[in-house]
Amino acid sequence: MKVTCRPAVLGQALQVVSRAISSRTTLPILNNILIETTSEGLALTATNLEIGIRKLVPAEVSSEGSTTAPARLLTDFVGTLPDDNLEMTLDSATQSLSLRCARFDTHIKCIEAEEFPPGPKPDEGDRLEVGLDDLVRPPSRGAQAGGGGIDRP
Repeated sequence: MKVTCRPAVLGQALQVVSRAISSRTTLPILNNILIETTSEGLALTATNLEIGIRKLVPAEVSSEGSTTAPARLLTDFVGTLPDDNLEMTLDSATQSLSLRCARFDTHIKCIEAEEFPPGPKPDEGDRLEVGLDDLVRPPSRGAQAGGGGIDRP
C-alpha cells in the first residue's frame, strides 16, 4: 500500500472515526483503525462492536492494500505534522506502516486487516440521510411535554 494525502484532512477523519473506539476493550484489535485503499482514496473504519464509523479521505493511491494501525498513536502523530504531503507506505511482510511528511519520518507497527472484525455493510436501500439542521433544531413537540404548574418547579 502506498498513499499520498494531506495531514490536515487525514487528521480530521482520524478524529471522527476514533469516536467509535472504546477505551476499555478485551480485544486489542478494537483499539486500531482499519485503513483500506479504495477507488476514491483512503477508507478509515473503527468499531467497538456496537457501532462503527467509516470515513473516506481523498488521497492519491499508488498501490493498493490494507492494514490496521493503533488509533491513538496514529491520530496523535498525524496531528503534529505540518500541512505538507504525507506519504504512507505499508510493508506487508512486516506490517510496518511508514509515514513521511516534510522532515518527519516514522514507522508504526500494525496488525493485519484480516484480524479486524467485519462490520455491517448497509445496502443502498438501508441508508438514511438526515440534514444537519434537523439534528440541531430542537423537536417542536417535546416543548409541550414539560409541566409548568406551581407545585412542580
